[in-house]
Amino acid sequence: MADWIFPDGFTDISGSWTDESLAYDGDTGTYAWVLQNSNAWGNRCNFTFSTDVTNCTKIRIWISSAADADIGDLDVRVYDGIGGSEIVISSKKTEGQYVEANVTTCHTVNYMDIRFGGLTAKYGQHRLHEIQVYGDGGPTGSPPSSFASGAYFARRIIQLG
Repeated sequence: MADWIFPDGFTDISGSWTDESLAYDGDTGTYAWVLQNSNAWGNRCNFTFSTDVTNCTKIRIWISSAADADIGDLDVRVYDGIGGSEIVISSKKTEGQYVEANVTTCHTVNYMDIRFGGLTAKYGQHRLHEIQVYGDGGPTGSPPSSFASGAYFARRIIQLG
């Protein structure tokens, strides 16, 4: 049965993101964040699923920025793990609420990523409160049960090439 599915890992290849696991803890009051330079695309953060999500039809995100920052644009992509990908969001979106976008071609999702920036971005802290996909498989409805026990952080992080 389809449901909202949280990632269960991340890869921050650039090392520029902070508190990445808070982007999938089920709490819109917490967030992962990155300092964004003005007028440029920032570094991507990959959010991974230990098992593929199938029948994926949409994603949702919750974003915000510090008072002195302006997100400008953002780019969210989903990947099937075998070379296929789809840009799902590629524009400025509303802050402080869930924003949904349809997935039209990449219905099996192995990981997804996000980056902030573009020519209209202003320097500052850009925040990702939640990122989820709608489909079958993986942990659904709430963060993994091991999150609260601390065992969650012992999971291996999948390194993507």
